[in-house]
Amino acid sequence: MTAPSRWRPGSGVLLTLLLGLSWALGPGLASAQDRQVLTFQDLMKVRQIQSPSISPDGSWVALAAVPDRGDGEVLVYSIDGRSRFSIPRGTSPAISADGVWVGARVEPSFEARETAEGGDAPRAGLAILNTRSGEVEAWEDVQRFAFSGDGGWMARLHFPPEDEGGEEDPGEGRPEEEEGGPRTREDPGTLLVLRNLTSGEEMEIPHVSIFAFHPETGCLAYVVATPAGEGDGVHVLELDSAGQATTLETGTFIQVAGLAWWEEGRRLAWVSAPEDEEGEPGPGTLRFWDGEKVFQVSMAGGLPDGWELPVRNRVRWSEDGDRLFYGTRPGSQEEEPEREEESFDPYDMEAILEAREVDVWHMDDPRINPNQKQVWSREQSRTYLGVYLVSRGVATQLGDTLVQLQGV
Repeated sequence: MTAPSRWRPGSGVLLTLLLGLSWALGPGLASAQDRQVLTFQDLMKVRQIQSPSISPDGSWVALAAVPDRGDGEVLVYSIDGRSRFSIPRGTSPAISADGVWVGARVEPSFEARETAEGGDAPRAGLAILNTRSGEVEAWEDVQRFAFSGDGGWMARLHFPPEDEGGEEDPGEGRPEEEEGGPRTREDPGTLLVLRNLTSGEEMEIPHVSIFAFHPETGCLAYVVATPAGEGDGVHVLELDSAGQATTLETGTFIQVAGLAWWEEGRRLAWVSAPEDEEGEPGPGTLRFWDGEKVFQVSMAGGLPDGWELPVRNRVRWSEDGDRLFYGTRPGSQEEEPEREEESFDPYDMEAILEAREVDVWHMDDPRINPNQKQVWSREQSRTYLGVYLVSRGVATQLGDTLVQLQGV
């Protein structure tokens, strides 16, 4: 007597699934041979993710999707997946502290950039997105923007007007200075606009060269550089209190750089230097404000002989606010005296060989010659780390040409 055959659950279902799968994949497998080959044009359309950022409360993510050629966009996503917004041609997104606003630099169209002639490159703009409503507001000719540390304000620094900047013919732009006439700065500050993000009200500050918000509050530091050089200086404005700006330093034809806030308190540091007649800054002076008074840092004993504090500097505070880091470098070399004009001699061998040069590379050189030339400009402006101890009032040089410290 033969044993009865047993029915195995799922065997028929498995067979049905296999038959259905083969039927579904059959046309797909056949059409795979008809697919187009990936081309260089396809690769140029592939978009890269740049400048990703997340809001402080973790509710929003913003990123720039930029192709190799073509127009990119800024994409804004809510973490719960319910909202998605786009800012066309946007780059470098930033999210306000409260997560309500997303700002982005708006690049000119790819076509405009590609077809622009030498000195007529189109300018970038600014757009801000309200994540609650999805509305976008935009401005043209904006070179930089930032949100305040508390998320209540936005600052945008505009480009100079077209008829006052750029590479124009001397006869078409600002009239040239007459010999012995008043001096005029070639690159004065531009218009800074402060916007209250709650009310939409705006206030303007002219001739601003740089600005910096306190990382945690609505306190703004900015530098004024006027065309006539009068009233140049550093100012602080408490936006939350709607008070008048406090002047920390003022002078005539001075350059200021390196604005640096201490995150944990009201301390601001900067480097300033007077300009010469050619608009070039001299050795810099380091100063800081403790919320009440301005102090000038004494470099006595803190600089090697022949070294200086350049005005173009990177200044930063330690976490405890007691150490102020800055950069120094060897002083400028004396310029060679100008040669007297001599009569032209077509057979002067020194003059013939003066314009000739040869590149020599050694196998022990860490970089090839073309790379050395690119790095040389950075090497000329390299600075070496120094520190000032606020509690002790002592400046100390930490790095030099033999010991190069970075990332402290």
